[in-house]
Amino acid sequence: MFNVNRLLILALCLGLVPGGLFAATPEETEANLTSLRETLAKSNAKVSEITAALAEALKAQADLSTKLVGVGQNIQDQKAAIAGADVKIASLQSRSLQMQSDLSARQNELSALLSGLMHLQANPPPAIVVAPSDALSAVRGAMVFNEVVPEVEARRQDLKAKLDELQALREATTNEKQKQQ
Repeated sequence: MFNVNRLLILALCLGLVPGGLFAATPEETEANLTSLRETLAKSNAKVSEITAALAEALKAQADLSTKLVGVGQNIQDQKAAIAGADVKIASLQSRSLQMQSDLSARQNELSALLSGLMHLQANPPPAIVVAPSDALSAVRGAMVFNEVVPEVEARRQDLKAKLDELQALREATTNEKQKQQ
């Protein structure tokens, strides 16, 4: 295995073995050599333990780094989602304000429409049966009525659609704000 003499000469050159070692008996030398081998074996075992612990620590560090990257990506995704939601809320609020502005601008038109309907209700066109002598007025009234009713119905449907859209915008804005919380 090892040449004992070479090992002792090497140890003596390095100053690891006291000079009095050579004066010892072969049994003492063998005992010292055995003791050195045991110390070396223990040191090698300790090095193996430290190496295993280091490998385990490096693996744990790699796992933590992977998790940290995942958390960072998750945070970036959440920030992007929040920014997208903020843009969507701003867009919904802008559309809602525009719709309110449009309805406010049309308030005079809607008031005139309601006034006209109330006037028609208070003063309906003359019926031919009631006043046969005023047939021309009855025909004119019926013609006006036939022209006005579809237009009034179209305006009513348009107004209802805009009010429904405004309500949907408000609900969507509320939902987006609740999602952020």
